[in-house]
Amino acid sequence: MDDETIVSLYWARDESAIAETSSKYGGLMYHIPLMFPKIPFKITTTSVLNFY
Repeated sequence: MDDETIVSLYWARDESAIAETSSKYGGLMYHIPLMFPKIPFKITTTSVLNFY
């Protein structure tokens, strides 16, 4: 299914849009985080306050 059709399913609030996105991009979306090195993130009070 092409991207325009998937987007139109989202605009129509059709639940099959999620399944179509997963079938087209599921593997890619899984592997993207694996391409980046692990960056340690230290949670501090400041970082939590800045998040909100």
